[in-house]
Amino acid sequence: MTFGELKEYVVEALGEEVLGVDQIIAGVRSGFGDLIARGYREFKHIFMFEESAPKTMYDEIMTIRKEEPKLVTFKNNGNNLVTFKFPADCLAILYIKIFFTSTSGIATKLALNNPAIDAKKINGVYRTDFNAFDFNESPSIIYYKKEKDIFVEWNRNMINGDVEKIEIGYYKSLPFISESVLRKQLNISFNDPLDIHDVEIPLAEDYCNVLINFMVWYTAQSNGREQEQLTVLKNEYKYSVEDLLARKNREDQYDDTVAFVKLEG
Repeated sequence: MTFGELKEYVVEALGEEVLGVDQIIAGVRSGFGDLIARGYREFKHIFMFEESAPKTMYDEIMTIRKEEPKLVTFKNNGNNLVTFKFPADCLAILYIKIFFTSTSGIATKLALNNPAIDAKKINGVYRTDFNAFDFNESPSIIYYKKEKDIFVEWNRNMINGDVEKIEIGYYKSLPFISESVLRKQLNISFNDPLDIHDVEIPLAEDYCNVLINFMVWYTAQSNGREQEQLTVLKNEYKYSVEDLLARKNREDQYDDTVAFVKLEG
């Protein structure tokens, strides 16, 4: 959905030309914030390879074009530790899967104040002491976050081999929307007229109707509509969010009620 299409939906719903560019941008930004607060989520997963690995032809082309490479990288720090940057568009990490030479596993998240972290000196550097965990079953791979970096360690007594790649699954956040961001996207200066009619709104398709409902309520409120109408419009938005998130909850939950019935003959 484009900004222009969003405007058309809102104008049609309210029956008058009420939206300027500034109000559209402010409304979308407010809508994004409200959606995140109500539980917005969009799944994404990426693969990471070691930063010293040979570049592919794709990476070389992206470097020439000064574009971001498709695959991000991790750094091998030695002594069973790799690090990488927390994904810029990540709202919440769901899992981190580490692929070693001959096996793979899901890393267990640790709080940064866990006393086992940096509790053991190995080859002159501090690493996590896997024998110091108070879990019933000690994890073989762990990760924790320090500022903007993710640290992944593994128990050398349980896993052999090097890390070949890392898979991260997470819920995406919604980007910050502003006039300056849109001007940069369109490669125009502040002296140029801003036309965002055909600019795509960076939102998952199944949330577009929800954003429309929010924008109708937001615009009606900004233009001083009667409280009774505002209550109806806000409820329509709220219920559409709740319905969508309820469907996503059902999709995310594992269904263990399915039974297989063997048929004779």
